[in-house]
Amino acid sequence: MITLLTATLIIGMGAIFALLAWRIAAEPPAPTLAAIGAESVAIPAGAEIIATGATAEGLTIAIRDREEEALLIFDPETGALIGRVAINRR
Repeated sequence: MITLLTATLIIGMGAIFALLAWRIAAEPPAPTLAAIGAESVAIPAGAEIIATGATAEGLTIAIRDREEEALLIFDPETGALIGRVAINRR
């Protein structure tokens, strides 16, 4: 026979799993590279790409060259540079 404690644990675990399933299903899908319409972007000559990231609002590329490290933000439709943020390490 199921005791009150066992029934409570089963109901609690069921509630946790239901909440997790609801939260995962409610998350918007991650942006895909297919959303990027730009055929190419221009980075400085000799720069090394450290990381990339893509959203519907922009394509971000982290670069490193001899002089600095920076984040370059590009328009996802045209590939035009719309922002540059220098990374200063201390």
